[in-house]
Amino acid sequence: MNTVSAPEAQSTELVSRESLVPELIFKPGGTDPILDEIAAKARAVLPNADVKTTKGRAEIKSVAYKVAQSKTLLDGLGKDLVADWKNRAAAVDVERRRLREFLDKLKDEVREPLTAWEQAEEARVKAINDRIAEIEGMAVSPDIPITGNDAGWLEERLEKVMALKIDDSFAEFKANAALAKDEAIGTVSAALGHAKERARIEAEERVEAERIAAEQRAIEEKEAAEREAREKAEAEERAKREAEQREAERREWEAQAKQREEAAAKAAAEEAENRIRAEAEEKARQEAEAKAKAEAEEARRAANQEHRRKVNNEALKAIAALGVTDDQAKVIVLAIVSGEIPHVTLTY
Repeated sequence: MNTVSAPEAQSTELVSRESLVPELIFKPGGTDPILDEIAAKARAVLPNADVKTTKGRAEIKSVAYKVAQSKTLLDGLGKDLVADWKNRAAAVDVERRRLREFLDKLKDEVREPLTAWEQAEEARVKAINDRIAEIEGMAVSPDIPITGNDAGWLEERLEKVMALKIDDSFAEFKANAALAKDEAIGTVSAALGHAKERARIEAEERVEAERIAAEQRAIEEKEAAEREAREKAEAEERAKREAEQREAERREWEAQAKQREEAAAKAAAEEAENRIRAEAEEKARQEAEAKAKAEAEEARRAANQEHRRKVNNEALKAIAALGVTDDQAKVIVLAIVSGEIPHVTLTY
């Protein structure tokens, strides 16, 4: 059997190195009795450990540390065994991983009350610090420009700060809260005093500004009246000149209009005469053209009738030559011309 070097820590008070045989431990299920023993010893401390006391928290922290040492011890045994016993490394690694996970969970389980207390404590301290920060935020920076209009909200801010209650809910930070309140009261009071002084000065400045504005308005009103009178006289003179100019323009326009009317009347008479002459010529042309068309149409109809008569006579003679009488031949030709005989026509 190969020897395994002993780890530096021979005991963790939860498990003893001397009682451990790596070849027996690191096989399927081999660590179960040891883990059960460690868990039982670690959990046995919890019922008597009060997380609200310094001693209780120290005990929990110590047990959690011993669980971590046990993990280190057992994991070290496995690592040494793997180094000397490579042909069984897979089984050892499985057990190492399982015991690590188990002991990590056990460590978290053992430390859970302390972790919960620490988280609650952190939340408590943060909530108090947030309240103190809110008080500090109510202070007024001396760098902020203050005017007389700020007096209203500064008075409301001062009343709100003064009404803040610094009680035992601030716990060990009560002094800090009181200091923040005093600082806020001091800065808001100083800003309020400055705002009231600024309001007084601004009121005096407004009165003086109104007096100067009244004097300026009186001067401007006088100047405006003088300017209005001057502009009125100028406007009357300008209106007189414009009226005279418009009258002259009107007379000139009437003379030109009369000339335009006379010229237009003369042009209209000439245009009417030319239009009558053109209409008479167009009428004569249209009548001559209509007469020529009528004569041509009459000649065409006469020629057509003569042609049809000739064709009909030729057909009559041809039919009579077949042995029918002239009257019968005429009846046949008329029936053909009238379209009474189907599929038979005369070509003209």
